[in-house]
Amino acid sequence: MNDSTKETQPQGFAPRPVMEDYLTRQELADQMGLTFRTLELWAHRRKGPPVIIIGRRAHYHRDDIAAWLEEQRKPSKATPRTRRVSA
Repeated sequence: MNDSTKETQPQGFAPRPVMEDYLTRQELADQMGLTFRTLELWAHRRKGPPVIIIGRRAHYHRDDIAAWLEEQRKPSKATPRTRRVSA
């Protein structure tokens, strides 16, 4: 193959790795302070962040993790306490 048939890329351009935005189950477990097994059970029960299986490995997209975490936020149910006044 000569130089004229090679595809050229802009200088300083590095292709972005395809799996850059994905975490493995172990990486996610480590970051969330969970066990690998917990994430495995959640996936089996269709609970937790969406999982993508590639071959025999589970992967989680960063955007899916962020969206799932946001869904877990619950409004505060705390109400100010009022003191009873004895008569």
